[in-house]
Formats: sequence, C-alpha cells, structure tokens
Amino acid sequence: MFKKTRNILETTESVLLGFRAHKSHLKFVERFFFYPIIYLNLGFKDIVIKPLTVWSFVSIVIVVALLFFSKTLDISPLTLSDLIDLTFIITLFLTIFSTPSSYAFYGMDDKTVEKIKLILRDNDIATVKRLELLEQHLEMIDERTEARIKFYKTLIGVFWGLNLIFYNFQFRFATISGVRVDESWAQDFFETFIYVLLGTAAALFVMLCYRRASKIVTSCIQYACIDLKSEADTKRGQALEKDT
Repeated sequence: MFKKTRNILETTESVLLGFRAHKSHLKFVERFFFYPIIYLNLGFKDIVIKPLTVWSFVSIVIVVALLFFSKTLDISPLTLSDLIDLTFIITLFLTIFSTPSSYAFYGMDDKTVEKIKLILRDNDIATVKRLELLEQHLEMIDERTEARIKFYKTLIGVFWGLNLIFYNFQFRFATISGVRVDESWAQDFFETFIYVLLGTAAALFVMLCYRRASKIVTSCIQYACIDLKSEADTKRGQALEKDT
C-alpha cells in the first residue's frame, strides 16, 4: 500500500503540473528543476490570480456600465470618480469574503478528478477498504507537509527575530559609543530594515503558495476517493436490489 500511495501521489503531481506521468531517466531532472517552480505557481494562481481575475472582471464590468450610463443619469465627473473608487473597494471586499463554494474548488475540476480516479483504478485502489487505507496515508502526508511548513515558519521567525536583535544592538551601540547618527546612517539603517521586511513577507507568501499547492494535490485525491466510494456504494445497492 505504501508503494501504491507513493505512485499515486507522484502521478497526481505530474497530472496537476502538466507533465507526462511516466518513468524515465529525465524524471529526476524534471522533479528537481521544474516541479518546484510550477508547483509554487499552482498555489500562486489559486491564492492570487483567480481571485484577482474575478475582482478585475466584475469591477471593470461595473465601471463600464457606470461610464455608459453616466451621461444618461447626468452624473458629474467628481461623483463618477467617487463611484468608480467605491466600486473597486466594494468588489474587493466581496471577493475576499466570498462564500466557500466560490473558491473551495479552485485548482480542481471534474476532468482532473476523473483523471485521478483513473490513476487510482490503475493502481488497483477501487474497493472501499483500500480507499480508506489510501485516505489514512493521505492524512499522514498532510501531517508531514504541515510539519515542514511549521519548520519554514520557525526559520522565518528566527530570521526576523535575529534581525530585530541585530538592529536594536546596532542602534544601542551607536548611541552608547557616541557615533553621530546622521541622515545617511539613518537612511542606510531604514533601507536595510525595509529589505529584510520585504524579504520576510516574500518568504511567507512563497510558503503560503507551497501550502496551498500541497492542499490542492491531496484534496484532488480525496475527492477522487469519495467519488469511487460513492460508485462502489451505488453498485452494492444495485446488486442488493437485484438479489431481492
């Protein structure tokens, strides 16, 4: 079961990332150099691109409608400008707080689930018992992924904490030693702090993309498992009806 789970996970990753699910000598090169970048892009599209696309489309449609009807409704340019700003703010709010059905299935669709169901069947995972065993393995994989993400969070926190200590020490040393804190020194200090802040934010964002991509992979397999369980239950029900 361990080998089957590993093969299913690797094949699902290949399908979701757009690679051919086959074994070759170049597979290691693909997984090492190309998979991580496309994997992060998968999470990035789910977190940023899709919500941004929805927000932009709805906002532009409303703005175009406002521009079209502005002359008919005799809306002044100042009022029109305020309405456009308000449109972007409201649609952003509605996009951020949209209902789960609007975003829960990002990164997956019927075709993807059907492909993964075929992968499960190819690995002889079709009975309810084996599907439940696979789901147990997926839970362990999720735990391993979360442990790795917590480790990344710890590294980012330690990096940020050490930099704060360093900046505090540097400032105290300059104050105690009587070093003249001129505008150039303050500017260098501020610029370095901004770089560290941006670097930390970027690292956190990359970690979020990685986490979301990992969730998409395991969720797709879980949906396929549920579908196969449902099919098995339907067949069992039909068989019982025939017997009766």
